[in-house]
Amino acid sequence: MNLIQKAIKAAKDKVLLRYHRVAARMYLKRATYVADQVIYTRFKVPTQALRVLREKANEHTQKAYAIRKGV
Repeated sequence: MNLIQKAIKAAKDKVLLRYHRVAARMYLKRATYVADQVIYTRFKVPTQALRVLREKANEHTQKAYAIRKGV
């Protein structure tokens, strides 16, 4: 039974790790897109919006790191 639980936990961790990596990458891509669009159209840097998107990306990166290290 313990072996089955370990296998389930390993599969769950693998899925969560992939999810958090993809989410972090998507937030960073979105931040890049927002910066490019706002700078191009409004001629100003959207620091508030970029900060929020980058914080979310960093949050997902930290969660992925914690899963990978087993914390």
